[in-house]
Amino acid sequence: MADAWITAPFDDELYDEEDPCRYLDCLLQIYGAIGERIYADGGLTEEMKAAVWNTPPACATAVATYAGALAATSERPVAVMHLLRDSMQAIVRVGTDWRRIPHDSMPPSQDAMLLELLSRFEGWSDGYDLPKIPPAELMVNLVKMYLNFNTTTWPPLAEEGWGPLDSYSVMDEENMPPVQTTARVLRLPLGIGALLSWRDNWMNGWPTDDVFEVSDGMHLVATRVREELMPAVSMWMERTGDEWPDWAEDLLPGNNLSAD
Repeated sequence: MADAWITAPFDDELYDEEDPCRYLDCLLQIYGAIGERIYADGGLTEEMKAAVWNTPPACATAVATYAGALAATSERPVAVMHLLRDSMQAIVRVGTDWRRIPHDSMPPSQDAMLLELLSRFEGWSDGYDLPKIPPAELMVNLVKMYLNFNTTTWPPLAEEGWGPLDSYSVMDEENMPPVQTTARVLRLPLGIGALLSWRDNWMNGWPTDDVFEVSDGMHLVATRVREELMPAVSMWMERTGDEWPDWAEDLLPGNNLSAD
């Protein structure tokens, strides 16, 4: 049976059945579990182990804080916005290529990472039934408003253009959009871009059949994902009668690693 934590988004009544983030969060849990296995069995150098370990906790944080935002509801708008902000910040961490960042260096700029992840979604999503987003360059400004939420507590002055988003902006419940609507527009594209990036960073070149090098730790991880993790997830899906949408199925690690 798949670990209950991995499939928790499907069991959690907080999610609306039509919320695509339900599938995104299960995928984040799966990728986080694979990251843990890569860390343990991938035969990486200490530097690469430190790089991959930046992502499994971030996957868990991204899911847990979104669940918290759903539970808080619009009756607690400031709490909702803090949790949604933390969830998207964790997603950006998942999508960052930590292999290329020395441990004593600053991570890439927020703008650069947002543009990369949203551009990945933009280029990949055309063939799927997913929300359409404005051009990635425009989306960066919109997502930044949420990622930088409440960086100041002083009442803002009226200004034109992209202003700060803070507690004063959302105190009126009527001005607070539904959490799942905001997540569908902002969090989902960012999350899909992060998963695409993570897959390229850590699963590129994995074997797609039973032929693997015993001495290659990453091949061992790929085999365990194919023979242990993904069959367990599939059994869980069959038992519940749930189905992956096309876009989520394409992102499943088992899409190219599944056993016959």
